[in-house]
Amino acid sequence: MKTTIEIPDSLLNEARRAAAKRGTTLRSLVEEGLRRVLGEGPEPQAFRLRKVTFGGAGGGTLRRVDDAGHEWEEAEVEATIKDIVAALTPGGTSGALKRATRFQADLGWDKWYKLKVVKPVRRRLHETLEDNVVLYEVKTVGDLVKYVWSRMGEPGPVP
Repeated sequence: MKTTIEIPDSLLNEARRAAAKRGTTLRSLVEEGLRRVLGEGPEPQAFRLRKVTFGGAGGGTLRRVDDAGHEWEEAEVEATIKDIVAALTPGGTSGALKRATRFQADLGWDKWYKLKVVKPVRRRLHETLEDNVVLYEVKTVGDLVKYVWSRMGEPGPVP
C-alpha cells in the first residue's frame, strides 16, 4: 500500500543515510521502525532501575566501570550527561540543567528527540542504551543519569 507522510527534511536525510549505511532501502527502514514501535515481535521486558547507594560505612567514593573498562564516579556520569543534553538543546548550557529537568516539559523534547542521546552516550560513556527505556521510562535528566549508572559494572570503593 502506498501512502504519503510529512516528516522534517533533516529526519528524512538521516533516515536515508541510515538505510544506505545498513545497505537497505528507506522503505525497509521505515517498516522496521513501525514494527518496533507497534510491538510486532517479542514484547520488550520492563526495565527496573537498581537501587544504588553511595558512600556507605566503608567510606571512599563509589565508582563504576563502563563497557570499555573506564572507571566513572556518578558525578562524572552526571556532568557528561548534562553536557550531552546541553549540546542537543538549542541555547542549552550544562550549568542550567538539574537532575529534575524534564525533557518534555522543561526542554520541549518529544520522546523521539530523546533518542538523540543514545549515540553520544554510547560514544562518550561507552554504554549501550535500550531505545524503549529511553522513550518510555526516562523522563528527566536524573532518570537518564540513574539509567546509565545502573548499566555500568558493579561499584567498588576507592580509598
